Amino acid sequence: MNKYSQRLLAIMITLIVFGGLCLWDGHFWGLIPFVMGGLMMQGFREPEASPSRVWIITFMGQKTECLSRKTTLLLDWLPLEIVGKVEIPLVKVDHNFPLKKPIYCPKDGGNVYGTVSLSFMPDCHDDVDPTTGSITRSGAEKLSDFDNAGGVPGVEAQLDNMMTVLIGHIANGNANDQKDTLWMETHENEISEMLKKHLDGECAVAGTPSGLADATGLGVKFTKLNVVLKTHDKVIEARDDLLIENAQRRAEIVDTETTNQQIEKRLAMYLASEPTAANRPTVAKMRKEIFDERQLKAGKFQTIVNEGGVNVADVTATTKGVVK
Repeated sequence: MNKYSQRLLAIMITLIVFGGLCLWDGHFWGLIPFVMGGLMMQGFREPEASPSRVWIITFMGQKTECLSRKTTLLLDWLPLEIVGKVEIPLVKVDHNFPLKKPIYCPKDGGNVYGTVSLSFMPDCHDDVDPTTGSITRSGAEKLSDFDNAGGVPGVEAQLDNMMTVLIGHIANGNANDQKDTLWMETHENEISEMLKKHLDGECAVAGTPSGLADATGLGVKFTKLNVVLKTHDKVIEARDDLLIENAQRRAEIVDTETTNQQIEKRLAMYLASEPTAANRPTVAKMRKEIFDERQLKAGKFQTIVNEGGVNVADVTATTKGVVK
């Protein structure tokens, strides 16, 4: 039990015992402290579903550094609330923050667009200095910050403005560490880690001023943070077209090299079978033979057998004809 409730409990017991003893001795005025002590018993409160909520104890309307998760004695039924509470639900909130404007990437002059997906909840745990063991910031202070920020709606509003600014600074970096759109699209995990560390107050994002806002004053802890970024669809299409063009160029080079190798082998075959140069086919004719055989194997040509030999017909063309 917190110190304020402990003092109320001590006063309540004192009034009941003192008033009871006075009544026992025949002093009827002892009824006054006895009744006052009895009325103070009305201040016993118990949080509903205590694991998912916590109370900040208030004294004369001001939040204190005392928290309560169990049965608590309050003095909040008088016209003037002497010892009261502020209830904080300890629930996780999932929210998507679309970036409020395109993020300019100075390295290539492009823009990226995207969303930051966050999960956060009020932080009721004390921050302890690992070296001294002393509390640097209490859970009550964090929950007071959360309440002062306006609860979940207020925290979401502040984070909404923060996300665009921080990711913009990541893209701009410093003079030697500016990012392009491709880096921003393909390093989303790294960006998420940088962003979370900055929100937690652990370090500043590279290239950001030291005074850039973080989330340490909002009284929340982050359980998930994901960044998804992409550039304009036309830029993606242009990249794909370039990849296709490069792939086709490489395929053409490989095809040419393969054809040349096949011509060399076919020439060697003709040299062995046709000693007379006049009977050997030309290089152009051998290249055509190789091409026809590939088309035949691919099912684009069909063979027509006749008494004069083998004709090859193109079955894919609009106008059918015999290929000679």
